[in-house]
Amino acid sequence: MATSDDSPPHGKTKLIQKCTAAHFGPLNTSRELQSHIDNFRGGTYRVTTPVDDALVLYRLYGGGEAQAVGQYWTVEPRKGNLGYQLDYAMHPQWNSLSESVKLHIPRGILLYEGYAGPQKSGSGSFGGGNWQVFIPREVVEPLYKAQQAIAEGKQPSEVMKFLQEAMRAQASITSQYNEQETKHCEEDMKSFCTLQKAQELLKTGNALQHVPHNVRSMLQSDSPSSAADLDQTTGSYVVHRQLITLRNGKTATATLNVRLEFSHQTVTTNGRVTTITRYYNRIFEWA
Repeated sequence: MATSDDSPPHGKTKLIQKCTAAHFGPLNTSRELQSHIDNFRGGTYRVTTPVDDALVLYRLYGGGEAQAVGQYWTVEPRKGNLGYQLDYAMHPQWNSLSESVKLHIPRGILLYEGYAGPQKSGSGSFGGGNWQVFIPREVVEPLYKAQQAIAEGKQPSEVMKFLQEAMRAQASITSQYNEQETKHCEEDMKSFCTLQKAQELLKTGNALQHVPHNVRSMLQSDSPSSAADLDQTTGSYVVHRQLITLRNGKTATATLNVRLEFSHQTVTTNGRVTTITRYYNRIFEWA
């Protein structure tokens, strides 16, 4: 779970989620997006959004591959010197850093921020370590087109068309993430909440101390039963509660309830003594 300490150091964006290499995050939703996780130091990045409409990002580009409309940006203008290449692990063969461009980011756009990870090439290593902002291509390209349309004096409807395209692309990524996250969380809970686990917790559950002794004995019995005059045991009893860490880094509470349900009774007579014994089914319920 993200805390205020995880917020970006520049204060220009609002933290939504912190993701690490060990946790499933929005950049895990496709192979193309997943390939960018290693570009963040330790695979750790933040999902953020601008605090207002005044956020401006900066980019240096040039050479054969690096174009103005790129996926990596900075929150402050920089000079394309050796320091920049080292700070952002930018090999000169990938980007000559000879040109600069700005991009205005409206509120509601999701950004992926973190410290640049190290990169290696045939001519050496670049350590990285400075703060960078990643915007998926399908989102950043229409944002850039919207900015160009404004600069060229196009009609507001033309600008809005590009902004809506960016938002649709973003919504698609978010929808895929939410769908996959829900599926993974269900799988994580299912893998924990098994019959074998429930049977183990009948002996070690952390809530057993709150279950009446006679009921606890029945819960732990291979054949739960009681005398007829002690028929106060029918019901559901909490045996165990535990926080489970899911693969997205969030936690969920798994609660094991065991329900005793009347099954049948037997009547035995020994001389003048008649004994009625009630038997119960033991039903495990995870919540």
